[in-house]
Amino acid sequence: MSRSMLSISIYVAAVSIITALVRAFLQSNLYTPVPSPTYDFVIVGGGTAGSLIAAELALSHPNHSVVLLESGPGVRNNPLSEQSVPGGAVHNIAFGNIDWGHTVEPQRTPLNTEDIPDGYTYNDRSYPIPRGKGLGGSNELNFMLHVRGTTKDYETWEAMTGGDPRWGPASMQSAEDEYQAAITFASKPNPHLLANDWVEAAGTSHYNKIQGSYNDPKVIREGGFHYEHAVRDGVRQSTARQFLLPRMGLRNLDVVVGANVEHILFHSQQEDSGVRAKGVALSLDACVVTSLSVPDLGTLIPNMRCLFGGRQSKDVGRRMEVIARKEVILSAGAYETPHLLLKSGIGPKDELRASGIDALVDLQGVGKNLQDHPIAPLKYRLGKEGGAW
Repeated sequence: MSRSMLSISIYVAAVSIITALVRAFLQSNLYTPVPSPTYDFVIVGGGTAGSLIAAELALSHPNHSVVLLESGPGVRNNPLSEQSVPGGAVHNIAFGNIDWGHTVEPQRTPLNTEDIPDGYTYNDRSYPIPRGKGLGGSNELNFMLHVRGTTKDYETWEAMTGGDPRWGPASMQSAEDEYQAAITFASKPNPHLLANDWVEAAGTSHYNKIQGSYNDPKVIREGGFHYEHAVRDGVRQSTARQFLLPRMGLRNLDVVVGANVEHILFHSQQEDSGVRAKGVALSLDACVVTSLSVPDLGTLIPNMRCLFGGRQSKDVGRRMEVIARKEVILSAGAYETPHLLLKSGIGPKDELRASGIDALVDLQGVGKNLQDHPIAPLKYRLGKEGGAW
């Protein structure tokens, strides 16, 4: 590389870093250090759903106050962060600043059988369950795959909610259309030649090859295909980046990061009136924006305190209550939402009592029926002509 080209490269890199830091500086001013005592709507969890709910609710109801309470850090919307780089997704869990750190209980037997093959033992093996912690939630941690629900999925949801059409195919697919209007989805423009060969090979088998997009409701999802990813101009997209950050300047919206909601508060229970939430109890941690890190090199800049509006040291560890005049909305994810309900006394009565928790509502479904999608990758080492793996 010539000296002039090296100088240009250094200049471009320096400008990019300075721009990213200035943007982070300005964005950090938008966070609310300490929530007010009351709001119309209190949203717990700023993940994939919570970020979207807060943004849309505040925009569509300008005369109502909304607070979004997120336990994890804020998010920076630029390519100079570990979770922004699509190729760095596999490294996200290793840094731990945006993951809850859940793991599976130690496994002692193979799945679906009590018979352990000869010469093989699980040795109490465990493995991580990645769950995003911070604005954007698992949108900021995952592999950015875009997979729409199927008609059958939503028919099942509608039946499970007693025939509520809001969870049915027409309503849910309409919501997905609106979501897709704001976020770009596409397959990789130049997939690896082996990926192309695999998809073509699938087309010669009884599994076939999916023609067009597998997200088309009219397409049967059986066969080989290339995944669609939520990536725009080489940078990860998420509900926090595409929906929440652009609206954090709204006067009726407060976003509080480092807010650990401990349990739900309820109105005094009246006969025949049931149990009604009135707010939440929380403790405050430091207000930070996620660290600046890159694959293989690690953390270059540690978690940054929120500037101008960042939480004062005297407020860290502070406990307080936030009351909702209208609704408390739980959107803390598939694990933390039922966990919060259980800690607050809503769930299977016998299990709550066994854990020393007073049961307010005996609701058997809480903490049950988890649906997940474990990945079982197969890796093959190739020759010199075929690539690295």
